[in-house]
This record gives sequence, C-alpha cells and structure tokens, in this order.
Amino acid sequence: MCVGPIYVVPRSSPGESFTAVRPTPEYRELSRLNLDEIVHQGRKALDEEDWDQATPLLREAVRRAPFRQDFRDMLALAIEGSIANSDNTRFSLPITEPPMSPPEQIDLQAEKTMMLSADTLNVREPVEPPLFRSGRRASPTVAIPLPRAKDMRRRHRRGPASAILLGLTVGLVMILIAGGVAWVYLDQISRTSAREGTSPGLPPSEVQTILIQANVYRQKGEYSKAIERLLSLPPFTRRDRMLTSIYMDHGDNYLMQKPPLFKRAIEAYREAVKHQPQNTDYVNALGQTFFTLALTVIDDKDSYARYLQQARETFEVVRKQDPENLKALSNLAKVGTHQRDQELQVNSYRMIVEIDPDGDLGRDARRNLESLGFKY
Repeated sequence: MCVGPIYVVPRSSPGESFTAVRPTPEYRELSRLNLDEIVHQGRKALDEEDWDQATPLLREAVRRAPFRQDFRDMLALAIEGSIANSDNTRFSLPITEPPMSPPEQIDLQAEKTMMLSADTLNVREPVEPPLFRSGRRASPTVAIPLPRAKDMRRRHRRGPASAILLGLTVGLVMILIAGGVAWVYLDQISRTSAREGTSPGLPPSEVQTILIQANVYRQKGEYSKAIERLLSLPPFTRRDRMLTSIYMDHGDNYLMQKPPLFKRAIEAYREAVKHQPQNTDYVNALGQTFFTLALTVIDDKDSYARYLQQARETFEVVRKQDPENLKALSNLAKVGTHQRDQELQVNSYRMIVEIDPDGDLGRDARRNLESLGFKY
C-alpha cells in the first residue's frame, strides 16, 4: 500500500551512507490537498503575515507547479517575512528536495529556503553553503537577495488595479472608435440624403412638397414661379439639377416666341450654365444663341461684332472642356467665316476631319477646306 513519497537524508556521520525515511505528518497532510486549496490557504496566510503557515504551503505549490512565477514570488515573500522575524541577515538558497524529517534536522535558514529556484531571481556572488547541525555541508548554493516584504505585497496587490486601469483604457478607446464610426455613418447619410433630394435644415416632407410644386409650375409653363419655389431651398444636388433644367426650358420657351426673345433666352441659359458649367450642351446652347442673335443684327456692325465675339468665347470654353466636341468646332468654323478669320476656319475644319473623317461633318469640313484652297 502506498503511503506517500520517501525522501533520502544523510546520517549524522559524514562517512555513513544515506537512509530512507518517510515524510512528516505535516507533508502527508499537504499531499491530500489539491493545488487550488494549497494556493488559497497560502495566500490567506500570506495576507495575515503568518509566515510559518504560509511557507510550507507555498513551497508545496511551487513544487507542484514550478513554472508559475506568481507562486515563486509569494514563496519568496513568505520566506523573507519569516526570516525578517528571526534576523535580517542574508542567507543562501539551496536547490534541494522538500523538507526532510528527522533523524537529522536541517538548520532553520536552509529549511526556510528550500524549493525556491535561483534562476528566477537576481543571482549574486557565490557563498559558502550552510552547515547542517551534524557538521555536513548542504549542496552548493548562491546568495540571492530577496525583495522586501513591503515591496512584494505592493506588487502583489497592484495587479487588480492595473487590470481595472487597462480595462478603462480599452473601453475609452472603443468609445472613441465607435464615435468616429458613427460620425462617418451620419456624414454618409447626410451626403446620400443630399443626393436624393433632402435639404439640410428642413424636414424631408417640406422639401418634397416644394419640389412637387416647382414641377407642377413647370408643367404648366409657369417657369418663373417654378424657379422662385426652387430658390427658396438651400443648394443641394437634386434642387440644382432641377433648377438648371427649368432654366433651359425657360430659355427654349423664349426662343419659340414670335419674335424670339434672344436676350431673355441668353439670361436663362446663363443661369443654367452658372449652376452646371461642366454641361457642354448648356454652354453650346448659350453660344448658339449669341451667334443667332448676331445674325439678326447684322446691319448694326457694333452689335454684330460684339455678339459674334461672345459666341466665339463661349464655344472656346466648350473646346477647352471637350477638345473633340464636334458641335463647338463646327460653330467656331462658322464664327470664323463671319469674322473673316481664315486661320480659325482652317484649324476648326481640320480638327473636324481628324475626329470624324467618314461622317457628314467630316466630309463637309473636307469640302470647305478645298474651297479655301487647303487640303487636309
């Protein structure tokens, strides 16, 4: 029947062999406890500064789990406190097995420091190993200065506070991240709402009502009222798109009058271009109106030249935005004809032939070049 581990201890005489003895009742009592119970009782004794009770418990914990640094730290604290009660001298730490029972007693310092591994502490200079009472020296050891009990307790108790601080820091970081994500999300919603017709600062229902009213006025041909309703809204994409379209319809309506109201059409087209200058169709329509107006006042040389120049400048804007815009190039060639600018004519026709060599505009441009005495 197994009654527990057996340890080997030296006899009193240096020349005698070793003998086997059974562990003490105290050790057999510890062997019946599991590791968690031993650590719990050892920590409790450590907090109560019961060094004599804490030392064997924590030594057993270190023996069972030598890889646990926290067990080693608590054992060092217990040993240091135990020795501080007896004397304040430095001592050696033999690396031996758990405490041995009589017939021979191990001296107090060697017994208090067993099972503490020297490789986990700051190793200093080697010292002479302690003597047993029998005169026999213990195994070779090194002198190890242990931390003070107060410092060890402070480090031991600082763990929960550090964990709480870490948790608060992580929580704050998560709140900041969530706030940033929410801000981006709301900004995206605002941009999407603007694209879909929602105006900042006004309820969506009110914005939708104004847009519907403007469209009704547009269908009736009451463009001025439609424009007035839309201008009551702050700028946003859907409003601007609808407003420019109504301005263009308004300008077209002026041109369909008899006689055509060119100047009012030009004003309406200019407003449309102001809101969407990148729309080349709107700019071309404005330039075409200038050109047509110039032809109607051909007898007024000053007005004729002024409107031709305005038409030319407008078509040049289109050509800068879209160098291959055939409508703008064709109109520039016509303006060059009326301004007697042969260079403008030839350059415009050659660009048309290069862009549309097989199309109607390309064939007409080639014939015009030949009529001017030029070849492509």
